[in-house]
Amino acid sequence: MPSPQYDWRFHGRLLRAYFKQHPAIKQGTIEFSDRSHPSTRQIPARWRRTDEWYDFRSNPRGAVHILATLDEST
Repeated sequence: MPSPQYDWRFHGRLLRAYFKQHPAIKQGTIEFSDRSHPSTRQIPARWRRTDEWYDFRSNPRGAVHILATLDEST
């Protein structure tokens, strides 16, 4: 059963999706799709880092402006 914070209304409203699970910390590559946004302008087009990568219950595309996507093959 998901922990209660996975149902937080704040996350659902902010991200337009709810977290499904929280896998172990691992390395991955982020690909930036909006290079003109102030928050992504200074970051390389592909950025490799170790972090917490959350899975979502549904895909929020179409309801939010996507700045970056995790390359799940990495």
